[in-house]
Amino acid sequence: RQMCIRDRYQRRVHGDNFLNILMKNLIHFCFLALLVSKITCGEKLGELWVKNPENQKIAGSDNIPFNIGNFGHVPEGSQLQGIAYLATPIDACSELTPINIDEEDTSPILVVQRGGCKFVTKAHYAQISGFKVLLIVDNVEDLEMINDTTGLGYTISIPSLIVPKKHGSELIELIKSGTTVLLGLHFNWVHNLEVFSICLLYTSDAADDLLCVDLGGRRIIKKKK
Repeated sequence: RQMCIRDRYQRRVHGDNFLNILMKNLIHFCFLALLVSKITCGEKLGELWVKNPENQKIAGSDNIPFNIGNFGHVPEGSQLQGIAYLATPIDACSELTPINIDEEDTSPILVVQRGGCKFVTKAHYAQISGFKVLLIVDNVEDLEMINDTTGLGYTISIPSLIVPKKHGSELIELIKSGTTVLLGLHFNWVHNLEVFSICLLYTSDAADDLLCVDLGGRRIIKKKK
């Protein structure tokens, strides 16, 4: 009974501060969300350009803008180059027709079109086919986020990029022309946030008349017989 009285007292004390603590943590969460948004959308994630054919511009630009998916391993701070291959089927929503990847190409890039299935599905078929980078051509001009909505993003180890429709369409036509398209790709370092989570435990007075035991801040409620 003394334990229950002590527990009710503690809950009253903590209950008085509950809203204040909650508001502080909501403010903290909103601040982090804004900071993550600034880092994700404001920082340049890297550079993507055509190395072969030389001096080849895409949509009138030397560099192709891109965004990076929130799944897969992104080799930040590194640079690679790889031949761009066009997927068959073009949406990469099913098993791919085998592609003869150049043996000397250590970072082959699969180019696919957006739509038809989830981003992670496209990345899965690219990965099991031996590609090291997935490049998705968007169906709009604005750069959009690539998010894992399946919960299976942890199975993907390759980075997934998305490029605007205009740039991607020109790239696809260049590949279709039979030209060997060699892409250069540099990933910038993106500052990572170290986020700490706070767990708030608050119980009601509904069990005051029941037997209870206070174990390190946890209450074990036992029904009366």
